[in-house]
Parts: sequence; structure tokens; C-alpha cells
Amino acid sequence: DPTQNIAQPLTENFQAGIANWIATNGGNDATQWQTQTGDVCNQTAAVINNRLSTTSGNTDQLSQTVDLRYLTAATLNFDVAYARYNNTLFDQLRVKVLTCSGVSTTVYNKSGSALATAPDQTATFTPANCSQWRTECVDLSPYVGQLITLVFENQSGQGNKLYLDNVRITEIPPNEPPTVSGINNVCSGQTSTYSISSQYPPGATFTWSVTGGTIVSGQGTATVQIMWNGSGAGSLTVVRN
Repeated sequence: DPTQNIAQPLTENFQAGIANWIATNGGNDATQWQTQTGDVCNQTAAVINNRLSTTSGNTDQLSQTVDLRYLTAATLNFDVAYARYNNTLFDQLRVKVLTCSGVSTTVYNKSGSALATAPDQTATFTPANCSQWRTECVDLSPYVGQLITLVFENQSGQGNKLYLDNVRITEIPPNEPPTVSGINNVCSGQTSTYSISSQYPPGATFTWSVTGGTIVSGQGTATVQIMWNGSGAGSLTVVRN
């Protein structure tokens, strides 16, 4: 509901801009959250240009109220892209959770090289490709059963542009093992397909391992083809990256 800034669960790719969010310009300056189109990986993303900041330390927030009252677990995933200007001019991203009781907790906090997904750039940073994006994961399970405000807070160090995209909250705990479906009884030389039936956020990747067979296709994805070529029992395991 855009009028109440409430979503359950949260899925945001910023294709419609930041209309569902409350943007707060702490420095009342040109550095503020907005959207930018044309990204080679994510098309449209939320972005804040810290090069426009006139004062280090100013904070700008992007917030939305999220209803976790009907979830039994909650995981926040979001994609970030960032490059420092240099080792003295860099910025900070915090994610905060504000409860209805007024308690604010920082659940994510990275700055400088820890936040960076690309080398330092004295030019205005634009992600060159998908490898200059990173997916972050935060466990929000302590807040299930509550109505919370999710806050992305940029603190400017007059560094460079910071990009945010694909914000989503799902009910899958961050360390829950994937559930795999497929044929159990196979013959040597047979090729079978196996898929992860658990629901994971878009863009999730997986590493498959097999004994007694060979991965024909699908390594890194949610579906693989296995050619079984051994005698006796074989095994197939998968972990989320």
C-alpha cells in the first residue's frame, strides 16, 4: 500500500522509482536518494551521489514500513554497488530496524573498502557490469511478528555514488538448506534433472556436488542435469552460496 508505505513481504526493484519509500535528506543538499536508469545489470536502481555532498557526515535515509507479523522467519536481501573515491574519501551504508516501541537497531554497517564492490574511482562511479554488484543478506528473524520500519541510511564521506537494488524480504532463514526434488532410483548412463523446490530470492546461486555422476549442466543455478555413471549408490548435495 503506497499510501501507508507498507509491504508484506517486501520486494523492490525500483522500476517505479522510490514512490513506496520515504526519502529523508538529512543535509538538505543535492545528495539525496533517487533512481537512475540504464544500469547494465539491474536497469533501474536507487542511487545516492556522495560526490555532491558539501559536508562529510551528512546522513540520508530511505525507509519503508514492513509488516512481518505473519511471518515465521525473515531474511533481508539487497544488492549494492559502490566504489570509493580514494582511501580518505569514502562513504558508509547502514541498515536499521525501527520497531513500533521506538527501538532502533543497526543490523548492517559497512563503509569504505568493506562496502566497495569495485576499485577506487575518481570519476563518478557507474557499475560496469554485474560483477560490480554484490548481494547482501541480513537475518531479520528477531523481528518476526512485528511491524517494523526498514531504513537504509547513507552517511556521506564525499566519496562516490552508492547504488541499491532488489530489496526483498523473504520467509526463508538465511542458513536453511535447500530442498531438492528429482528421481532417486536411476541407472548407470541415465541423465536426470534435479531442482531446488525451496523458494529463494531472485538471483540466488547454488553449488552442487555429485558422487557417482557428472554434472552435465546447471552448476550455479537452481536446476541441474546429472549423468549417473557409477555403480552402487551415488549422492547429490547442494548449498546456497
